[in-house]
Amino acid sequence: MIGNASYIGLYKTSDVAVLVIILIELTMGLIIMESIRITRLFPTIGSMDDKMRRRIIWIALSLLAILAAIGSAFTFAGDRNPQDLAALGQSMTGVGQTESAGIIPAVGKMTIGFIFPFALAFVAIPLEFFVSSSRTVLGIITVGALRFISFGLRLIGNIGYYAGRFVINLYDLLIFPSIWLQGVLAGSKTNKNEASEVQLYEGGRVSEEMNDIKKDSAL
Repeated sequence: MIGNASYIGLYKTSDVAVLVIILIELTMGLIIMESIRITRLFPTIGSMDDKMRRRIIWIALSLLAILAAIGSAFTFAGDRNPQDLAALGQSMTGVGQTESAGIIPAVGKMTIGFIFPFALAFVAIPLEFFVSSSRTVLGIITVGALRFISFGLRLIGNIGYYAGRFVINLYDLLIFPSIWLQGVLAGSKTNKNEASEVQLYEGGRVSEEMNDIKKDSAL
């Protein structure tokens, strides 16, 4: 009915129109199921008084029947338009008209188009189970994601810790020869000083110098 030449953004206008009609049918079915108290997705609707719920049921059911009739009419029009265009083209070119497929396929399509909105109304039942179970699924997924993040952070921390220890050990390994050489040189110098002091005390030079100092102080 709309044609394939009209677009809304990247999508065909006909596809958007069909999606809007399907969403409206789904909403009407959801309202009916909530009013009958089969589902409990919207407790406000179920807590209304019986008179108000009956009004909502009849209004939603009437709108659903109207949408079903419109869908059936669209199905019939969409099935007849290609046949009419084909007959028009054949008459303009002078080619003999081919026999149509008959009215039975069109009636079948119209019946399916009329029943589809009422069948779509029962989607509210599995939708309720999906919403109720999705909380558990989302909780499990969130816990798994948090555990994975904690594992990654712990892994990064351990890598940094052991990398720091490795750098320290590598630095000690590189600086060990210079420290060892410094210790050897300092040790040899200390040994020389100790040897000179031992020679000084063993030769009696320190005692003689002390006697001279005492004599000078006495004078």
